[in-house]
Amino acid sequence: MLVRDVLIAPPEPADVLVTPATGAYGYAPANNYNGQPRPAVVMVGDGETRVIIDRETTDDVVRLQRPLRA
Repeated sequence: MLVRDVLIAPPEPADVLVTPATGAYGYAPANNYNGQPRPAVVMVGDGETRVIIDRETTDDVVRLQRPLRA
């Protein structure tokens, strides 16, 4: 839980929810421990948005893995 007791409209497809900071839940400490891709990083200001780091794909996560051999 990042914020308690905050009321927002129910999100719709394509909505963007923004938090000003997420501390330990943001990109910097993120890892692929459970095989989860890291999120994109988006800068927002003056009504404009810009992706500065693309979201990882599953292919990105497994790219360096080698298959097990029997």
